[in-house]
Amino acid sequence: MKINEIISEAEVKPYEKEVINTDKVETLLRQFCPVVDELIREPIWRGFKNHNEAVLKINPATGIRQSQNTSNYYTELMDNSPYFSGWPKRSRSIICSTEFGRASNYAYGAPYSAATYAVFPARGVKVAVCPDRDIWKTRIDLPFVYSGLDFPELNEFLEDLGLSQDYNSMVKEVQSDFFARELNYLIKDNRIKPIEPKDFLPEIEEAMAPQNTGFQLYDLEEFAGGGMRDKELWIGGPCIIVRSDLLETLRVGGTPIT
Repeated sequence: MKINEIISEAEVKPYEKEVINTDKVETLLRQFCPVVDELIREPIWRGFKNHNEAVLKINPATGIRQSQNTSNYYTELMDNSPYFSGWPKRSRSIICSTEFGRASNYAYGAPYSAATYAVFPARGVKVAVCPDRDIWKTRIDLPFVYSGLDFPELNEFLEDLGLSQDYNSMVKEVQSDFFARELNYLIKDNRIKPIEPKDFLPEIEEAMAPQNTGFQLYDLEEFAGGGMRDKELWIGGPCIIVRSDLLETLRVGGTPIT
């Protein structure tokens, strides 16, 4: 696995951001985030290649991102799946880690404009957690495939079938005669088990469902301070991000941030 596969992404539409005066951070954090102390002890980390300001307020839900170093199929499927209804959209989230070193890897390669930040989500924001340190390690068991697939293999499988990396286009394409012939070829070649085109996307979506993969959704208060180790997670709401070096010097409510 490449070192930057975790939280590696391309910005399609920039999200809203605002530089915050560091003199106001103490008061603002307490008003903004209900679990500041817990997130000081066990931070959520995010490496950015395009930020190095001391403190920023951002809202990833106002932008659009897509997966990088891979195709975008699993993001489209998760964003549109009924099994992920009520979850933050991955395409409108920042992808984070509970491990500083893993998050900071993403900031490498852009030394003059990059930094690693502690992330403080706003009250009411939910946190979606992957079953492992990287979403790429997630495995799914498809009824019509002979062995389990991880997410890169799923992407490759869908790409080989010639499907578009857009959910609405995929829905139309799997109804086409061309797609039916492609499936029939794979079935006759004994590469997949028999499946009807109409069942293709629903079976993938069900296999990716949280109850089958281990994805979890938490309220912010439930997540913070829970001792979660080395997990990828995504957050799709307003956040204040504080550059990591300030956690040694900035004081919040009289408590040193360390």
